[in-house]
Amino acid sequence: LCGFSLFGYSAITFWVVSTVGRCDEVGRWVLSVTGSEDCANTFRNQDIDGQSLLLLVDNAHHNLVTLLGLKLGPVVKIMSALKELSAKSINAS
Repeated sequence: LCGFSLFGYSAITFWVVSTVGRCDEVGRWVLSVTGSEDCANTFRNQDIDGQSLLLLVDNAHHNLVTLLGLKLGPVVKIMSALKELSAKSINAS
């Protein structure tokens, strides 16, 4: 999971920026993945949009846990969901 580019970075870039582009959309997506309103609010409060989410993905476990103060459980769920989305977008292309 640390080397996110291995999961089709460019394929998921389009999806994240175009589909989960705004901060409120990222918050809703995080809530749907983690089930945690606190986690979703952290993303909203930090103004994390689709582009920001992609920038956080490099070294994501460290960034999401250390910089945002998230617990490891939701971080693992977020990374797993991004990996799954990437696999779907690669298979669709």
